[in-house]
Amino acid sequence: MPQIFSIKPTDDSWLGVWEITEPLAALTAAVALTEADQSAMTARRTVLKKQQFVAARVLLSALTGERPVIRYTVEGRPVPAGNSGAVSISHSGRFVAVAYSKGESIGVDIECMPRHALQKKRDFFLNETELGEFGSAAGLHGLHLAWSAKEAAYKFAGNPVADFRNEIRVHPFPVKDTGEITAEITAAGIVRAVGLQYWVTADFVLVVTKSR
Repeated sequence: MPQIFSIKPTDDSWLGVWEITEPLAALTAAVALTEADQSAMTARRTVLKKQQFVAARVLLSALTGERPVIRYTVEGRPVPAGNSGAVSISHSGRFVAVAYSKGESIGVDIECMPRHALQKKRDFFLNETELGEFGSAAGLHGLHLAWSAKEAAYKFAGNPVADFRNEIRVHPFPVKDTGEITAEITAAGIVRAVGLQYWVTADFVLVVTKSR
């Protein structure tokens, strides 16, 4: 089944992963696209990007039993039309992740394994404190999780973060099949703690925010 993972992190939030195995025509037949959706999907340059776009909407419908219409802010952030809750979308290769909350903001990131470039560019996204705490010793799974934690926290914050490396700090964490990560977002002089939950599989790592 294409929907390979689903969970409710809280009573009013949903998280799922879809593995794209079907052709684009099958995906578009599975969900009613709005005129804006159809236009946005057509504008995607590759078949995979079109599949990712439609699969996110199929997954959101499957998770919630509804069909919330997604629009985009001028910054490119997805939001449910009418501001009815919050949605976050991530895709990597054939995998698409969607997190939806009826309440507070939410952020999700999925990364296919392995992404070896993260080892060479760890100082691009880990700050000096993080590099000193675990950066040089972190294995590939740890680097994937640190990157995804920052991506999820960035989406959760609503994109006020100007310096991805230094304005989001990820605290050391154990690398297991599933666990929790604590991060801090610093923006406009305000520091916010953010809790995240993660999962590690043979194919991808998945991280979602779970609290303010």
